Amino acid sequence: KKIGDNKYKLSNGAVLEIMEETGSTYTISYTDINGIEYNLIVNIPEKIVDDATRSLCRTWDINSLEVWGYINSAYMVHGKQTIRNGKASTEIKVSPNFDNEIDLDDYFDDDNEAAYQVVFTSYGTFITSYLDGETDLMLWNWFDKSRGILQYSDENGDNGDFGDCIVRFAGNQMRFYLDFSEIEHGLKARTIGVYTLTAKH
Repeated sequence: KKIGDNKYKLSNGAVLEIMEETGSTYTISYTDINGIEYNLIVNIPEKIVDDATRSLCRTWDINSLEVWGYINSAYMVHGKQTIRNGKASTEIKVSPNFDNEIDLDDYFDDDNEAAYQVVFTSYGTFITSYLDGETDLMLWNWFDKSRGILQYSDENGDNGDFGDCIVRFAGNQMRFYLDFSEIEHGLKARTIGVYTLTAKH
């Protein structure tokens, strides 16, 4: 809630005030709920402006995550986690050949910890909200905009933590297509995932 010029009260009761702006650098005063004040220097990255980014950058409700798992190209498992009315439910089907080798945690968060919403910004960040009240801040950029390939990492931007996915838009829906492979003990494990999301506004 705006409570003054460049001054805002956050939902947790803390107060944030923008003290000075120099180009993309801001000096911010942050007063927590105990009245302790912190002064912060914040650098804002350059805003990304293009049609693909405008399609991406909004609030999305996560409808479902569907996953297929393979070992050495042999089908192993298929599962789907669906989020409706603030609750998640997960169904999984395992090939009889792998009955004793599948752990649900390898593919899905617990239903009470599932991601239910993601907000993409045109400054290369996105925030994921989970049913247990947790949030994650991540970074994104277009790896190949013409092919709809998006690259993401944790908030530190370490190269080792980068992943990528293919993004497709249809009406007010978006899908992320992920494809991971790794070789362990001479076996190639492959996981294909599809997130389906609907624009909130």
